[in-house]
Amino acid sequence: MIAVNSSHKIKARIFKFRNIEHPSLNEYGMEAQKSSIEDDYQAFLSIQVERYLKRKTQQRFCSEAEKDVINQIIADSWTEYRQTRNLSQIDTEQKIRSYYSFTLVFPYFVAEEECIISFDFRNKCSLEGGDECFCNSGVPYRQCCGGIKSLKDLLKGSF
Repeated sequence: MIAVNSSHKIKARIFKFRNIEHPSLNEYGMEAQKSSIEDDYQAFLSIQVERYLKRKTQQRFCSEAEKDVINQIIADSWTEYRQTRNLSQIDTEQKIRSYYSFTLVFPYFVAEEECIISFDFRNKCSLEGGDECFCNSGVPYRQCCGGIKSLKDLLKGSF
């Protein structure tokens, strides 16, 4: 029990540190971009890169060429995605669900994505993005521990 509480306190401190270092977080819990469309693209990009890297044994890009190809596939898919959806008409939760459900075909076989369910075991309930984070930071879950990992964090292997 002590280790769990310590872990939550550490996460709360990390969140506070992250807010000092990057004071403007967007609705995804990521560093804010110049526009909401760029915020949406960065979230989409990070989700797709994470999905790709998690399927690899080493969970990282092996070369710049591989990274470039994957980024181009994702960028092309983003263009297709935006042409078929009006993002200004849906909320962040729906966007996130939609980003995860959008299937990309990468240049190798990808197993089905596992279903990730965020759950607060202490309070025995599932967590939605707007719920208060379980780490006691006082911030919504999506902007704290449940935020989409940034591309920078994914490339460093911090997920």
